[in-house]
Amino acid sequence: MQKNYYSYTVIIADDSKLVCTSLSSILRNMGFNQGNIHLAYKPAELIAKCNEIKFDVIICDYNFNSNLNGNQLFSEIKNSRAYDPRSVFIFLTGENNSRVVRSILDAEPDDYILKPFTKEILVKRLRASISRKRELIQIYAAIAERNYHRVITECEQHLVLNNEHQPLIRKIKSEAHLELGQISQAKSEYESMLEDYDYDWIKISLANLSIKANKIEQAKLILEKLKDKETSPYYHDNMSSISLLNNDLPNAIHHLKSAELLLDGGQERDLVISNLFLAMGEYENAYLYAKKYHDQNKYTYRSTNKTRLIYVRYYLIYLLNNNEQSHCAFEIDRELSAIKLNLELLPQVEVIQVGLNILSGNLINLHDKIERIISTESIFSNLDFYDLYFFAFILSMLSLDNQTKYVLHSCKKSIVTEKNEVSITNDYLLKQLKNRFERNIEKVTLLQKDIENHRLKSSDDFFETLFELQRLQPFCIKVCSAIIHILANVNKTHKDKIHILKMLQNSFLILSELLSNQPNRLKKIREKYQMALKKIM
Repeated sequence: MQKNYYSYTVIIADDSKLVCTSLSSILRNMGFNQGNIHLAYKPAELIAKCNEIKFDVIICDYNFNSNLNGNQLFSEIKNSRAYDPRSVFIFLTGENNSRVVRSILDAEPDDYILKPFTKEILVKRLRASISRKRELIQIYAAIAERNYHRVITECEQHLVLNNEHQPLIRKIKSEAHLELGQISQAKSEYESMLEDYDYDWIKISLANLSIKANKIEQAKLILEKLKDKETSPYYHDNMSSISLLNNDLPNAIHHLKSAELLLDGGQERDLVISNLFLAMGEYENAYLYAKKYHDQNKYTYRSTNKTRLIYVRYYLIYLLNNNEQSHCAFEIDRELSAIKLNLELLPQVEVIQVGLNILSGNLINLHDKIERIISTESIFSNLDFYDLYFFAFILSMLSLDNQTKYVLHSCKKSIVTEKNEVSITNDYLLKQLKNRFERNIEKVTLLQKDIENHRLKSSDDFFETLFELQRLQPFCIKVCSAIIHILANVNKTHKDKIHILKMLQNSFLILSELLSNQPNRLKKIREKYQMALKKIM
């Protein structure tokens, strides 16, 4: 038995040198070559070595008390250049609470062992994992090649042998069918498995397929048969999907939060929750969950410019909707400095810069910048859904109706056809923004008609209507001009002169910047502004 392991390359990762030394000794006694046994005491060391060497066996502590949890660390290794599905990966953990165990199972290692453990337990479990990988080596080789037709063929050949690993093989076969888009075959396989094994993961898989087929009641019936619904994150994931199909966004968020509490952080759920809050118009919560996703993945492969851009956009949307001052943009500038290093992302930076200009009150030549983005093919054609969504959002704030409609149309065309847990929320984001835009136009139209037709009898109603107009379209040239013109000519009074004065000054300040290249028009507005000032004072 010893010579069978001699050529195996192994890495032991644990922040305890004593554990690493003890495990190394056990492995040598099993027949592993000391020269092929590597040690890592930090997650970064493990990731670096996995990028250099293709290990046959990885034994890794789940909790390093570092910036990465075990689930994230395994994801990093899976995404490394050297990782091979034929490798054996075993977690070690000193924690046996349900959250940690669920998170380990969610990562799908070959096995996990609770500390403290005896030499006999480690040897037995490690041999079993290696033996399983050896026996199914052709299946895992096909997975490594992403040749899913071959995966199915290899699985079928193994199943003929009545292999003791039948549940695992059938699971792999079903997943290969899904990779190939063979939904009916995967469904049949899961249904057949459920007749032989009463496993919750099979029911979850079937429920998921029913949801994708829009068979909601069927999915609910399957989910009700789970042995322990409330402590299953996948039950909550599926219930969230059902809530989305029913357009019940608050309940979808509730279930995603419940799933999140059952597993260690760093998952895509935070980003989905952020998108759903944004679709509901809850901008602070959208920003907080985008920040959470950004911060938790700061040291993972998910920490990309795309992640930074999502965080920056959502932070800007929150600031713009809460009238925050420009000093809050320091963090955005810091993130942008890293993004700007990638010249391919300059179109994205230009769109974000428009939002920063609005935040800082620097509106000079802003309309020209916007027109340049829209009319320059090399910029506009390189904007993805999230870029266009953010662009349409700030255009609607500026009350540039025609440009907003154009960008919204482009945004709809950019929605990817391939659906995943994050992209499926894009439809809701777009629908929310479109509805918000149309409602604002409708409200403004009604308010303007009330003023024009002298329907507002009392002074209070009159001024409250002006306040509401400015709130709905604070950067609209037409609205700002109308406010100044009305205040210059109206003979009504209001008890809150300070509020009226602020409304007048804000309108003039915005017009001074937006119309800085139209001096004659601005001169006439300034004259009206002076008249309005005298009336108020």
